[in-house]
Amino acid sequence: MDVNAKAAKATGIETNETAPPVTRCTQSIGVDGFRINDLYNFAVRSPAHLKMNIWNVNVFEKKDAATLVASSDWTNIDMPVGNITGAPECMLFKASAENDKQFAFCLSQESDLDQWYDAILAYTLCRQGVVPAKGGKKPCQAADQNLVNYTDPLTGRIITVSDQSLAATLGGGGAGGAGSTTGTGGCINCGNSQGGQGGQGR
Repeated sequence: MDVNAKAAKATGIETNETAPPVTRCTQSIGVDGFRINDLYNFAVRSPAHLKMNIWNVNVFEKKDAATLVASSDWTNIDMPVGNITGAPECMLFKASAENDKQFAFCLSQESDLDQWYDAILAYTLCRQGVVPAKGGKKPCQAADQNLVNYTDPLTGRIITVSDQSLAATLGGGGAGGAGSTTGTGGCINCGNSQGGQGGQGR
């Protein structure tokens, strides 16, 4: 068993990659795309593979652990992770705590990155003890479950989580219940009459 496999076994992180959404804190997600070789010239790119888990983000030349080109622990990444001006289909990871390290990963179009930003938020919640909604259900699709919407105060992105008190502690605008048909629950951005409006975060 190699070092990476031993580390994964010790921490409970799954070695097999899946696509977003993040529905469990042990999940690893990955995707093929491109990396920017020189951040002063966004047009120069090479094929690459992105892999994330609860602890870190990694960029490889290909889906092979031996080809790692950039990596950082989430605790060192400056939040929020955002787009690059002039290359909106690319995420820029900055790690001021690691001598101002920077690296970028790109997909084919900007909208494809939404699920990856949501995954970053999900992993942030995981490290705070909030488990992502099972099955990655969207708001108002979880009517009879004890799930609430959490709004990230930095990015404004919304994710469904399982514990209202923890979501509130993290500073987001939580909803009561997720789209109750009795009107006693709440839902953010439902676009329909299900449930009442949730409470506002601080």
